[in-house]
Amino acid sequence: MVLPAFFAVYSQKNQIAMVEKSKVIKSSYKMLETGEEQMDFQEGHMGNRVTIIDYTEKGISIYVDLEVFDAAQGKMYREEVRFLDDLLYGDLVHDKRSPLSETCRIESIEYLRTYFDR
Repeated sequence: MVLPAFFAVYSQKNQIAMVEKSKVIKSSYKMLETGEEQMDFQEGHMGNRVTIIDYTEKGISIYVDLEVFDAAQGKMYREEVRFLDDLLYGDLVHDKRSPLSETCRIESIEYLRTYFDR
């Protein structure tokens, strides 16, 4: 499975890493006046990006609050998706209802499955 070029990942504990195909490289963040965190990338490439804001595990389910930047559209989307065992649900990843470009949708699904080992 090939991961997209760059993904920003951070949890509620503010642990931040930017991953480039299994290689961790430095990144930093800052708190904006709105209270949101912003990732400052030290690499010039800005492709599709998945940011895990928070997640909760309940039994065989995982609820994931995430942001996805779709490079093809130049837009950021924030929604919640859910794993029920190995199945991933949510409009953001649905093949007909997703607002994401097809490439971004597929890369996001692959990344989430890899990150959560599902």
